[in-house]
Parts: sequence; C-alpha cells; structure tokens
Amino acid sequence: MAARIAVLIPAYNESKTIGEVVKRTIKAAPGIDVLVVDDGSKDNTAGLAKKAGADVIKHEANKGKARAMITGMNKLKKFDWVVFLDADLQYEPEELSNFSDLIKKDDADFILGKRNFKNIPFFRHWLANTVVSTIFNICYASHVSDLTCGLRAIRTSLWRKMNLIFSGYLVETEMAYDAVKLKARIKEVDVHVKYHSKSGVSRGVKIVASILIHTLFWKIFGEYSNYILLYI
Repeated sequence: MAARIAVLIPAYNESKTIGEVVKRTIKAAPGIDVLVVDDGSKDNTAGLAKKAGADVIKHEANKGKARAMITGMNKLKKFDWVVFLDADLQYEPEELSNFSDLIKKDDADFILGKRNFKNIPFFRHWLANTVVSTIFNICYASHVSDLTCGLRAIRTSLWRKMNLIFSGYLVETEMAYDAVKLKARIKEVDVHVKYHSKSGVSRGVKIVASILIHTLFWKIFGEYSNYILLYI
C-alpha cells in the first residue's frame, strides 16, 4: 500500500506568497493533502491559503513555528508521512517529488533537505550551517549535512515519539537530535534554495550560538538538558 503523504506549511504573515506556494504544491503533487497552519497572522494569509485550495488552521495569536508544526501534526495523524514546507518560496514546492521518491523506497524515517551552499551568495550562511552541522555530527556521531534546512519530511510514527519544546531554528535542530536519539533512519535529498535577503549579522550570531548551546547541553546533560535550558 502506498504511503499516505501530507504537506504541512506553517505560515506567519505570508500573504504575498502563500497562495502561490499552495497552488504550486497542489500542482506538483495532485491529490495530496495540503494543510496551512496560520500562526496568528495579521494579514490575510489564512484566507488566501484557503482560496488556493489548502485546509487551514488558524492560531488566534502567534505561538512560534514549533507550536504551528505541532498543531498541524495533530491534525495529520492519519497520514504516514508529512513533508514540511516553508511559506515564503525559499524552497520550491516542485521539490516534493524528490521526497516522495525516497518515501516510496521505505528505508527512511526522517528525510532532510540538503542545500547546495556553493550556489548561495552569502558566505556567512554557508559558514554558520557548516559550523552547527559539524559540531552536531561530532557530538552525536551522525552524518547530517544540513542541520537547519526547513524542507524535510518525517514518518508520523517517529514524530509521535518526539517531545519538541523549542521554536525558531531550534525546532529543526531538536527534531534532528530526537531522530538521532531514537536511532531513526535518516536520509538526505538535494534541494534548491532561494534566499530573498541576507540575514543580519547579530541575528545570525544569536541563531548559531543558540543552536550550539543546545547541542552541547543535550550532549552533556542528556534527558535533563531541556529542563535546565528552560530555566536559564
């Protein structure tokens, strides 16, 4: 029996792109279920997503990416796999076929997108990802090439074993950490990416520092690390 696959798109104030993202997703994967979780947008993200053909859940207030993902996954329990797709057209919806091809092989539990940073004009984006991915791999004897790529797919049975508590870029890192800890079969697939702007230096430093601190705390303190991190 073919795996049942859904696409989950967390969105916050993405009225400029959400309609196109949904339409292209549906065209790229006819018959697939597309769910948009509008995380308290102030614009018409929810209305445009619904008009384009997606099912929509709306948070009344902004709760962060992790909470939007959890809300969506609770709705998509009946599916075997869920692909996470960003709402800002940083990743092409047409990349879904690469994920579905890997899913059909049935030899993975967690599939990560792998960006080609040689084609990205921002050196510090490449450097930041290289640093955090390398440290993560050293800590957990893993082979993750792109720790923070937002385009990824997960088997719902694996998701149910995870206990995510962080948001922002940390949710991607925490998913990878839980997948390694649970001895999940992790695969990677090449994906294209389009950066619409360069991240600010101070923002980038904060993101990298946060990921590294959490990565090291998980390694040192194990199951108690999240309790410690939540109170410092």
